[in-house]
Amino acid sequence: MSINFRTCSFASAAAAFLLLLLLLSCNTRAEQPVDYSVIFISASYGYTAYDSDRNIKDDSIRGAALGLHIGRRWSASLFYSRADPSSTVGEDYRYENYYTQGKYYFLVETNLRPYVVFGIGEVMIEKQSVSSDTAVHSGVGVHWALSPKWAVQFDYRYFYEKKNSHTDQSVMSTLVYRFGDGER
Repeated sequence: MSINFRTCSFASAAAAFLLLLLLLSCNTRAEQPVDYSVIFISASYGYTAYDSDRNIKDDSIRGAALGLHIGRRWSASLFYSRADPSSTVGEDYRYENYYTQGKYYFLVETNLRPYVVFGIGEVMIEKQSVSSDTAVHSGVGVHWALSPKWAVQFDYRYFYEKKNSHTDQSVMSTLVYRFGDGER
């Protein structure tokens, strides 16, 4: 039996990061009790333009996230996305991202809030064998609060892979649901 320590260490680091953010959110809301309204889930759908060196056709991508809102100004989440693009030479691929991300929101007293997003994680591509690389990403977007529990987001992201120096770009639309009473 072998254990993939790289995956375990990333998952452990991501869990520790979210726990730290939850503890920080408790301190920033000392006058209000913290409940599970800070927790959100989201589903995303978008389009990715892959680095031309990959020999992969640009394609749609879908994803899901679980995260925390730390007030109206910050959020942090664990995000997974997947695509099944074809290569320019006829092979099929599976493209997956696993990463932690943070968002910083502007104009927090309005329902329409621009934001910046940044994160780090792992990109895996499988054809005959699996290759993976550490990737960082950043981007800009807009968050539109439809109600205390529901929001939609639209953003642009730029991904950079450390080992292979690949750069991918994506545009995503996201539906967000907050638990409990939602945003206050």
